[in-house]
Amino acid sequence: MLNIKKLYLNGNKLITDEGIKNLTEIEVLSLYDNGIITDEGIKNMDKMKKLNLGHNEKITDEGIKNMSLVSLNLFSQRHITDKGIKNMTSLKKLSLAYNNITDEGIKNLSSL
Repeated sequence: MLNIKKLYLNGNKLITDEGIKNLTEIEVLSLYDNGIITDEGIKNMDKMKKLNLGHNEKITDEGIKNMSLVSLNLFSQRHITDKGIKNMTSLKKLSLAYNNITDEGIKNLSSL
């Protein structure tokens, strides 16, 4: 299971940080409406390219600040702020519906 590249845990309320924390090769992770996974579970996923955090209440700036994502969904995600995305210069796709991101957060994202 450690070689998984894509994992979709949308709405899953059973898999915890403990279950995914060793998936360091993961490139695509969807945690849409997942109320269990926290920063602790994703902090070592430095190969992540696509991350869906829509309706996620547990992931914060701390969990994503060192990722080099190309796609990030923050639909209705209130715990990621300008601080969390300001250095994500590799982003090609960013969904910002219903969140707390401002002009300050996206001003350096020239790759979009």
